[in-house]
Amino acid sequence: MYRDIPNTIIAIRKALREAKEKYDEVIALLGTPAFTADTYTRLNTFYPNFDTQIIEMDTAKGQQLGASLIEDEKMVKARMFISHYIQVLFFAIERGVYPNLVKGYFGLDGNQTELPNLGMESDIITWGDNIKNGEATLVANSYAPMVNPSAAEVDAELVEFKAARGTQSAKVEAFDTESEDVAALLPEARELVIDIWDEVEFTYRKEDFPSKRANCRLYGVVYSSRTKSVISGTVTDASSGAYLEGVNVEVLESGESELTLDDGTYTLRTGYTGTATLEFSIAGYVTQTFPVELTEGAEITQDVSLVAE
Repeated sequence: MYRDIPNTIIAIRKALREAKEKYDEVIALLGTPAFTADTYTRLNTFYPNFDTQIIEMDTAKGQQLGASLIEDEKMVKARMFISHYIQVLFFAIERGVYPNLVKGYFGLDGNQTELPNLGMESDIITWGDNIKNGEATLVANSYAPMVNPSAAEVDAELVEFKAARGTQSAKVEAFDTESEDVAALLPEARELVIDIWDEVEFTYRKEDFPSKRANCRLYGVVYSSRTKSVISGTVTDASSGAYLEGVNVEVLESGESELTLDDGTYTLRTGYTGTATLEFSIAGYVTQTFPVELTEGAEITQDVSLVAE
C-alpha cells in the first residue's frame, strides 16, 4: 500500500475539498485538526477560486458538447439536401430536361455521374455554395430552376449549418480558455495537496498502519494497493438492450480507464482504494457515474444501461 498523489483534476479537487471539509468539521467540534492553521488559510484562499474555475470549465464543456450535437444534426440535414439536389440534377440531365453542359455550372465534371465527396464539413460548404452559384448561372442561361429540392432550400439548410458550425467553434474556444485557466492552477493545487497530506501523515506518524491510514483517509489522503481491484460488467443501450462498444469506463480519481468490447463487456483493474467514482461515457449517450467502494483486491460487478441523448 502506498500514498497515491492525485494527478487528475477530479482527484485533486476531491482531495482539497475533503481536507477542507474535515478541518472545518474538527474545528466545529472544538478538536485539533491534523494539519496547520497556516496551511488551512492557504487552502481556504485557494480552493474557492479553483472550484469555481473547474465549474466554469465543466459548464463550457457541456455547452461545447451541446453545440457539437446541433452542428452534427445540421450537417447531416445539409448533406442530405445537397446530395438530393445533385441526384435530381443528374436525373434531369438523363431525361433531357437540361443539357450535360450544365454540370459545369455547379462545379461538376461533364462525365461525372456519382455524387461528390460530402464527408467533410468543408465539402458541405463547398458544394452548398456550388449549388447556389450554379442555380444562378442556370437561370441566367434561361433554364428553369431546379425543384424538390430547390437551391433556396439547400441554401437555407447550408445557412443553418454554417451558423451551428460558428457557434460550435466559439464554444470550443471558450472551453479551451477555461481549460487553460484550470491548468494554470494545477501546479499550486497539487503542491497544496502534498503539503496537507505531509502534515496529516506527520500528525498520525506514531500510530500503527491500519489506524494511521484510516485517520489520514478522513482528510482525503489516498492510498493505492499494488494488489489491483477488478471492476467488470456489461454496458447496454437502455432502450434496445443492445451491447455498446467503445464506452469509456473510468475511475475518475485515478484516471484509469478501459473501453467496452463489441459485446459490451469491460474489465478495469485499479490500485485505487477507498470511495471512488466510476464514469461511463460515449458520444450520443448521457454520461453516468456510480460510487464504488474499492478495497485491496476487491472484485466488483457494475452493469450499466446508458440512455441516448
